[in-house]
Amino acid sequence: MNKNNFAPAFPTVPIQDKLGQIIVNFGLNKLEVITAIIAAQISATEEGQKVLPETIAQDAAGIAAAILDETERLFNEANKQPVIHGA
Repeated sequence: MNKNNFAPAFPTVPIQDKLGQIIVNFGLNKLEVITAIIAAQISATEEGQKVLPETIAQDAAGIAAAILDETERLFNEANKQPVIHGA
């Protein structure tokens, strides 16, 4: 699994309140957000209504991790620096 799965899914911006305290809200990470979207889609199907929520959550997490891993692989492949021979 790539290390970026647990990075925040949305940008984080520190906010200063009236007392001068800095507040940073990180929210959900990428894996959690994608898992929630996939689980909701599975639950909405007729077959999803017959399956335990725990099973849907486990399957959705596996699918989400595979999606993030494949996306990371394709991103890295697309951003490879060309090898210059004889330079």
